Amino acid sequence: MDESSRVRDHFWLKVLGIVGIPVAIVVHGGVGSIFAVAKARPAWFSGLFPIVFLVSALDSGGALLTALVAATSRLAPDRKLVLVRDLARMSLGILSFDLLLLTSKVLVTLYGNVPHEATAWKLTLFGPYWWVFWFVQLGFGFLVPVPLVALSRTRSSITALGAAGLLMVFGVLGARLNLVIPAQIQPVFDALPEAYHHARWALGYTPNAVEWGVLGGTFALAVWLFLAARTFLPLEGGMKKSSRDFIKSGAALGITPLLRAAEAPATDSSRQAVGSDRIEYHRNDPENQIFTVCLGCNTGCPTKLKIDEGTVVKIDGNPYAPCTRTPHLPYETPATEAARIEGAICPKGQAGLLTVYDPYRIHKVLKRDGPRGSMRFHTIDFHQAVAEIVEGGKLFAYVPGEENRHVEGLKDLWTLRDPHLAAEMGKAVEQLWHATTPEAKQQKVAEFKERFKDHLGLLIDPEHPNLGPKNNQFLWIHGQLESGRAEFFKRFVQEGLGSVNFHGHTAVCQGSLYFAGKAMSEQNGFDEKKREATWFGGEKFFWQADQSASEFIIFVGSSPFEANCPPLRTPHITTGLTEGRLKFAVVDPRLSKTAAKAWKWVPAKPGTEAALALGMIRWILGHERHDKRYLANANKAAALVDGEPTWSNACWLVKVEDGKPGALLRASDLGLTKEKRTANVRGETVEYEFDPFVVLSGGRALALRSERREEPGSRRLARRRRGRRPQGQNRLAASVRRGPYPHHCGVGRNLRHR
Repeated sequence: MDESSRVRDHFWLKVLGIVGIPVAIVVHGGVGSIFAVAKARPAWFSGLFPIVFLVSALDSGGALLTALVAATSRLAPDRKLVLVRDLARMSLGILSFDLLLLTSKVLVTLYGNVPHEATAWKLTLFGPYWWVFWFVQLGFGFLVPVPLVALSRTRSSITALGAAGLLMVFGVLGARLNLVIPAQIQPVFDALPEAYHHARWALGYTPNAVEWGVLGGTFALAVWLFLAARTFLPLEGGMKKSSRDFIKSGAALGITPLLRAAEAPATDSSRQAVGSDRIEYHRNDPENQIFTVCLGCNTGCPTKLKIDEGTVVKIDGNPYAPCTRTPHLPYETPATEAARIEGAICPKGQAGLLTVYDPYRIHKVLKRDGPRGSMRFHTIDFHQAVAEIVEGGKLFAYVPGEENRHVEGLKDLWTLRDPHLAAEMGKAVEQLWHATTPEAKQQKVAEFKERFKDHLGLLIDPEHPNLGPKNNQFLWIHGQLESGRAEFFKRFVQEGLGSVNFHGHTAVCQGSLYFAGKAMSEQNGFDEKKREATWFGGEKFFWQADQSASEFIIFVGSSPFEANCPPLRTPHITTGLTEGRLKFAVVDPRLSKTAAKAWKWVPAKPGTEAALALGMIRWILGHERHDKRYLANANKAAALVDGEPTWSNACWLVKVEDGKPGALLRASDLGLTKEKRTANVRGETVEYEFDPFVVLSGGRALALRSERREEPGSRRLARRRRGRRPQGQNRLAASVRRGPYPHHCGVGRNLRHR
């Protein structure tokens, strides 16, 4: 080789080194970073992982180069020995540093003993692939190469040094398996193997023939590329081969396994793995779906469960339901079509799988096996549990100190069984409640005891008959209970056991919302139950605005982007924001996720929401920003004239007593006679009195007629008042005291704008 060729070849070697080394660092460090940020895999989620990948790449590259040079180099024996020995020592040094990082990671993890972090390493050390770590990675990959490189006899042998390099490569392959496989054998969460029963979700792993072929072909390709570099680059002083010799050596080294693996017909498992069109997916078949209801919260969203071999594997929203899909499917849609259309469901609803298949879910009845507080239990048969709960007895005779303790069963509490006797006792107790003095109460108790002297043993305490029979010692407390389930439990508790203690839980906010909705929807008219004119007909329900068509919303202490009920209002809000239709403000001391997207965020102090509302009302009235035309519609007939779907009581007059507004003014308060009316109640004519409300129009008081009739007077009222300020509001506005609302609520004058 002449000098010019040598200079040119060394130039290209330098270029390849400058380009190749950074690329290798980026590739291996990047791959390690991809693994390191996988938070769901604790064995990978570590800052050391990118460094481990870089060090392992240097180790495996140096060891492979050692083996290849020892096997293929045609340098002089003395020069070849020096080169191979230096490569082997360098590879062993890098491998030692790699093992130092590994030891640090393992010892720290095992010492911390955080369960989900330590499990993967325990699987590596003692799991099904324990032999890969102890024999392949540590034994053949490190302990055997050390004496081959260190001992005087073997370090003078090119063959021994080449074998040491090959063993180190073999050990790095085992290390790669220990990095990938044990971390994936550990489920992402404990219930996953129970929740998903499918071959594609299997946590075990065994390479198939195709994967072994790809591995062998990839190894052969790497050797082939090395031979290409050795052939066309001056690695050994100009020893070159022809292109034909290079191709022959490549074929001899086994590049064909890679090609044959690519041409091999896919097995069933591999076809499923790569997502072939021939994969069979049965979860969208109607026979593998069940429509039910989510009980994760009180909304009760309709859901669709997908079943695979008897196991629920997916929870979606019911596409027929308005609260899970907008627009929802018509009910006439065939199930075969609806099976492939999904509705939405919140993450809590989707997590219902964790409830059903939670490994800690109690499937059997647990009975105390020691003193109270000992946390010792044993399982008993369900039928035995029912018998003991009903019959009672010496149920804990095996517990020291409770040998003779008798536990009452439900049958012991079910004392009063005669419905007629129960009704008579109930009437007598009502008379006792009406007693106003202690003496009168004692007299009523004495009369009760005398009247029911043969049945006093049925009572909890005969001296306090108002406590009722022993049946009331059975207490039922439920969560948020809806119709359907409620009737079943009421029949068991109230009608079956005869206990009045049937109680439910609800949130303060929900109770206030329900009763506010009831008050908002009540109307004044004839109540058939009470047979008089009164407020009635209100529905205690979760009244909400139509957020799919709203233009402005005020969320007070509510954050629909984080929670709230029902949970699937967010799409209506986000759609309104993106379309430019909707603005919303948030009143909340906390900068919630909803407040972060709000037009205005009002960080009011807790408990000052009412003061803030009064301040807003005062500003609206003072700046005449209220809808006078709408507020002038005092009843249904007036609203019909103005084309409004609803009406308002804002202009109904109120009584002012001691300078403060009180009850609504009635016609009888002005000396007008109450109206005599009749109503038909199931064929019976019932007479009642109607006392109209009063409005002020044109300086004259007018009595409002019932909203159930469209009377001429009401229409004239609407025509006269159209476009004029309702006179009833001036007094209302004057009664609202001006006050430092922003200061009181902790809100500055310059509110946050978005």
